[in-house]
Amino acid sequence: MMKKVLLISVILLIIKTGSGQSPLPRFADPVRLDAKINTDAEESMPVLTSEGGTMYFVRTFYNRNNGGKEAGQDIWRSSGSKSSWAEAENNVFNLNNNNNNAVVGVSRDGKRLYLLNQYVWKDKMKAGISVYEPGKTESPVPLDIPGLDPQSDFYGFYMHPDENILLISAKLENSLGEEDLYVSLKINDKWSSPVHLGSTVNTGNYDISPFLSDDTRTLYFATAGRGGLGSADIFMSTRLDDTWKKWAPPVNLGNKINSRGFDAYYFMQGNNIWFSSNRSSEMSDIYFTRIMSKEELEAMLPKPLTIYFKLNSYMISGESKPVMEEVVKILEQNQELKVIITGYTCSIGNENQNQKLSEMRAGSAMDFLLAYGIGVDRIEIGAVGESKADLADQSEEVQKMFRKVEIRFDYLY
Repeated sequence: MMKKVLLISVILLIIKTGSGQSPLPRFADPVRLDAKINTDAEESMPVLTSEGGTMYFVRTFYNRNNGGKEAGQDIWRSSGSKSSWAEAENNVFNLNNNNNNAVVGVSRDGKRLYLLNQYVWKDKMKAGISVYEPGKTESPVPLDIPGLDPQSDFYGFYMHPDENILLISAKLENSLGEEDLYVSLKINDKWSSPVHLGSTVNTGNYDISPFLSDDTRTLYFATAGRGGLGSADIFMSTRLDDTWKKWAPPVNLGNKINSRGFDAYYFMQGNNIWFSSNRSSEMSDIYFTRIMSKEELEAMLPKPLTIYFKLNSYMISGESKPVMEEVVKILEQNQELKVIITGYTCSIGNENQNQKLSEMRAGSAMDFLLAYGIGVDRIEIGAVGESKADLADQSEEVQKMFRKVEIRFDYLY
């Protein structure tokens, strides 16, 4: 008769990236887009149409820009998908002039482009954002955002495809640093004054290049105010309510997205991501990556390891220590992993005593890892007593294989 399986969780793993925080995605190795997109100039600010077939981006310090290399940045456009794109062009509805030009959002139906700055007359522009609908409006139409008065020449925007949420990076009167993040909402066809996203998101340095997930819950942005791998890293934070002032603590996206250089201008569509980085050259280039599937991630996990015990013992033997040291080595080299430790016993003896013995065996393995400096938040343990051994052949040759602890690897989140 199958006996009751008793499970324990002495340590329940909870990744505390903040209450309500979205899980951190895992990314494939990024790919630098080829020479049809990236040049010896600087490429940044990728923005894609909702169907994903057209990408707008910015080139700076490029001799084929309108006005030449020393003029402002131009909007460039390409067709393609993922990491494969056609030769880019900057003949984009005659929107480029000698100033700084950029697409900062595209309507969900692809009909309207949202543009950096307000087009006043010919090459004259002023800080702000405009909307342009090819074939319908002769020139970009400025949006009226009350209280939007940047106090420096550095500012940026992201318009959500639903066209009712505008993220802003700028130094305004109540900013904490060089650039802070704000939101303006379109309510009854009127835009609200910028709302500061608060000190959980904003720092005393610069916080720039905001991007909002399609469901409007998760914010991605670059900052130099939170440490990290380089001069600016990309972080994510989850919105906790509808005030836009309460956010989960920002989480660094890790070393696939971030580098020792400058990383910013994250743009996500489904599981596909484009971003800008100068990790391999002085000027920034556009890179492509994607969120890895569950199957891919599981295939990359180290194989489970097992240690064995003598009858009625929970002490780790000399033969088992090299196995435990290998576990330590794997965890030290892969900070994104945790271990799941499960204790077992053979069927000899009392059921309750065997349950306790299996718990003690799991605890011994946990204690070994703690002694080697593995964090408690990376260890999850359980015990199943003799429940598995009861189902097996009762010969000693088979039963001794159940005097064990199994150690499986999994991702922290």
